[in-house]
Order: sequence, then C-alpha cells, then structure tokens
Amino acid sequence: MLATGSFWERWFPQQDLLPVEIVEQIEAIRIEDAQNNATECTQNIAARTAAAANRKLQQDLEKARKHEEREREKAHRREQHDFAKACKQAQQEEEKCKRNEAHENVKAVKQFEQAQAREAHRLKQEAAKAASDAKARLKEEAKTRKKSSAVKQDNGKRNDTVNAVSLSQDRPPLDKYFDDLFHESISSFTLCWRAVLTCDRKDDDDEVDDDIVKLLASLTQASNTGGPSQNDVGDRDGNNRDGNDRNGNDRNGNDRDGNPDDGTPTTVAMAMAMAMATAMATAMAMAMATAMATAMAMAMASP
Repeated sequence: MLATGSFWERWFPQQDLLPVEIVEQIEAIRIEDAQNNATECTQNIAARTAAAANRKLQQDLEKARKHEEREREKAHRREQHDFAKACKQAQQEEEKCKRNEAHENVKAVKQFEQAQAREAHRLKQEAAKAASDAKARLKEEAKTRKKSSAVKQDNGKRNDTVNAVSLSQDRPPLDKYFDDLFHESISSFTLCWRAVLTCDRKDDDDEVDDDIVKLLASLTQASNTGGPSQNDVGDRDGNNRDGNDRNGNDRNGNDRDGNPDDGTPTTVAMAMAMAMATAMATAMAMAMATAMATAMAMAMASP
C-alpha cells in the first residue's frame, strides 16, 4: 500500500530507500506541508483580516456617508420645519391682526351705534320734554285766555254799570246818574238865570241881551260837555278886578244908577239866584269828585 499510488510515486520516486529515510522524508514533507499550510493560513488570515478591515472601512465610510446624508436630510427637514413654522407663525400673526382689526371695527361700530342710540334717546327725551312743555304752555295759555275771557266778561259786566276812568286830558266819563243829575241842575240853573235876567232887563239895555246870550251859550256848552268850564265859572262870579259886578254894583252896595241897594225884588231874586248857583256848583263839584273817586277805585280793583 505504501509502495503503490500516486503519493508514493510523487514523494518517493526512489523505490530503493530505507524505511528510516522514508520516515524522515515523510516528516520533512509533513513539516513542509505544515509550513505551507501555516503560510497559507497566515495568508488567508491576512487576506481575511484585510478583507474584514476593508469591509469595516467600507462600512464605516458607508455609515459616515449615510449619517451625513441623514444629518443633511435632518437639517433640511429642520429648515423646512422652521420655515413652515415661521410661515405659520406669520400667518397666525396676520390673522390675529386681522381679527383684532375686525374686533376693533366691530367695537367701533357698536360704540357708534350706542352713541347714536344715546343721541336718539336724548333727542327723543328732548322732543318729549318740548312736547310736554308746549302742551303745558298751551294749557297755561288756554287757562290764561279763559281767565282773561272771564276777566273781560267780568269787566264788561262792570263796565255796564260803571265807566272806566280815562287817563287822557279829556274829561273822565261819569256815571249816567251823575250826568242826568248834572244836566237837570244845569237846566234848572238856566231857567233861574233866565228869570232873573228877564226881571232885571230894560228895553234899551243891549248889554243885558249880550249877557243873556253869553250865559245861555255857556250853559248850553256846559250841558253838552257835562260841566261848566273854569272861564264860565269865573264869568258867572260877576266880580271883576275893580270889585264891580255885571250889574254895576260896587263894594258899597250901589247899583248902576248910583242908588244904594234897597232890597227890591229884583235884587233879592238876583241874590237868591246867585246863592242857588253857588250851592248847585258846590253840589255838582262834590258829585263829580265822588263819581271820579268811585270810578278810579273800581278801575284799580279790576285785574
């Protein structure tokens, strides 16, 4: 078995070797094979180590590249996120500004509407107050007119019985009673004077006719106006600045012919007429004063 086969032919070409030599050669071959195997193993290990190192390096490089790519992508995503966040924040700020502006506008509109409502309410109150004041004023005016009408009616009723006193320069109106009394007194006085002058008249005495005419005219004027004038009263006194009267009597009691007053009927009638005229004038003056005082008192008492 040892002598046959390719092993022996390759390693032991010589067939005539001794067993010891063969064993030595085998040992040498085994050592050489072991060395070869060791070298091969070393090479294999070195190759495997280099391959592992290379793979490790490749893996590290790939890992570094992937990490860099991931970091770049992460940074890009972060930038995009920040940009989106900034855009969203800006949009939110803009929307917030719009909402605030809209809120301010709504608030301003509400304030304006409230101001308009307050103004309308104030105007309504003023209008109601003005209407109430106008109504009260109209009621007051109606009451005043009614009161004035009542006062006018009352004054009209009073004026039916008493004439109001006039403040003009004309003679104030007298009561009808005093007017009638005055006219009757004037008529009686006229008749008395006419009788006296007729008794004392002479046919050729033109001055007596003039006296009668003047006296009648004065009495007629006094009767028409309601009272004798101051000039008429002064003329009827019969005394001039020299102390002589119309009949020519002086202070010594002498008549026009120079004869003393002997108490004839003519002289007595004239004296009685003068006394009656004086009494009537006094009575008329008192009646006029009473009437004027009554009229003034009633006029002052009326509203």
